[in-house]
Amino acid sequence: MCSSDLNQFNLYPNPNNGNMQLDYTLGHREKGELIIYDIRGKELRNYQLTEGKGVLVIGETAFKNGIYLYKIRVNDKVVITDKLVIIR
Repeated sequence: MCSSDLNQFNLYPNPNNGNMQLDYTLGHREKGELIIYDIRGKELRNYQLTEGKGVLVIGETAFKNGIYLYKIRVNDKVVITDKLVIIR
């Protein structure tokens, strides 16, 4: 779990089999996005996050085993960069 000011983000489980969940809280009038990249930095998926408390359920069954990277941006500022492991 990571937080920045009032924003909170928890992506789990990690590692996972392509099914994961992001629990998040964004402040009033804030826009967020979760972006998943392959290990070379190519953007694979982009999910929009709305203000307030939310739950994003992700089912990426097309992702192969391996290490991926993800970023969470709030109002166009990167607040989290981390890795994501897919194991089937």
